[in-house]
Amino acid sequence: MPIRRIIVPTQLEKDARQLADEVNGNLLIIADSVLTQDTCDVIINVLEGLPISNVNLDEDTGKMESENPLDMESSWRYIHPQAQHDVAVLQQGTNQFEQVLHLVEAYMPKTQDFGEITYATIMKYPKDTHFNWHQDSADQNDTGTCIFMLNEEYEGGRLNVEGHTILPRRGTMVAFNNSTIRWHSVEPIFQGERYVFLVWFRKAEEENSDERDEMQSV
Repeated sequence: MPIRRIIVPTQLEKDARQLADEVNGNLLIIADSVLTQDTCDVIINVLEGLPISNVNLDEDTGKMESENPLDMESSWRYIHPQAQHDVAVLQQGTNQFEQVLHLVEAYMPKTQDFGEITYATIMKYPKDTHFNWHQDSADQNDTGTCIFMLNEEYEGGRLNVEGHTILPRRGTMVAFNNSTIRWHSVEPIFQGERYVFLVWFRKAEEENSDERDEMQSV
């Protein structure tokens, strides 16, 4: 899968980001209501505008694949057969991905753990759905997760990251690094539907290359 580079930092910015990461370790960033309601509605409509595909669930990996191989080359949508989440997968390079990223890119974290996007989805949590405590495991190279809350007309559905509970508020961005080892969950939805846009990141490719070069020279 191609990786979209979202930032091209100067050396000064790199040094500042590295210092921030060394000082802070585990980060939890909350930016309250950075997206307008109109922007959130546009993102929600991207999900609602995609047809729902039939899918197969790999029981070993937990990954979803469309029964139509052509879907895997474009943005597509499915209903998780177990969790019942409504999910739009935004493939990089597609119109849907570019449209949504243009709306949110300015508000994404700029530390080294959020260097390159690996995966992006829009999710709808219907009533009576939730997400149990988990650590992100789709890609072991992922170093950060970013979540944009797109609505607040529901009850329940609070995001919890290692004991920190974030109240639902439309347009709020929540991000945390080390997401493959940090526990987080979403409470059950008691009324309404919860919409979120989620992005997973890894470190920038040139930073990964620098780390590999350092290891090889030891």
